[in-house]
Amino acid sequence: MSKDKKEIDVNELTLCKSTAQMLQRMRADGVENAFERASDMKPCPIGAKSACCKNCAVGPCRLNAKDPYAKNGGCVATIDTIQARNFARMVDSGSAAHSSHGMNMFNLFRDVVEGRAPDYTIGDPQKLKEVAASLGIETEEKDDTIIASEVCEAVGMPPVLGMGSCVDNSRILMAVTEMVNAGGMGGCRDPGT
Repeated sequence: MSKDKKEIDVNELTLCKSTAQMLQRMRADGVENAFERASDMKPCPIGAKSACCKNCAVGPCRLNAKDPYAKNGGCVATIDTIQARNFARMVDSGSAAHSSHGMNMFNLFRDVVEGRAPDYTIGDPQKLKEVAASLGIETEEKDDTIIASEVCEAVGMPPVLGMGSCVDNSRILMAVTEMVNAGGMGGCRDPGT
């Protein structure tokens, strides 16, 4: 970070003590981080107001946030549609990432239960019992391995077409795909659909 810039208090950047310690260490070692780069960068006046659309080959379309209804994008999208599409894509991206992470965690959990991940164990049996109870699984006088197996059965689906174990993510994947499809060029002008 340049010397003439005001130093950002790391406690304003994160609530996580470990992350704050790492940011302080980076600062002490002279390593720049994303927070400092962002504070040094002047935001794009069009993008900061979500008045820019780069979702298709017609654009980028940059509408004037000070006079938002003076013109439309190349696909006739209004500023309302562009802002809705931009927001929907951010939500969509986060949904896809979290869904994928959850699926990978479940697959590892199932591998542990089925003995295919010998380096891993169930680290918190009490949490396992809480999850089982939330799924309506009885846990009294059952071994953790049996409980975990029943959790897998309740949450996941059996291996399909030889692809190995997986969580039925099809509804999430369909919603993610539809969001990207609907947010494309000329799909609709109504930001509510």
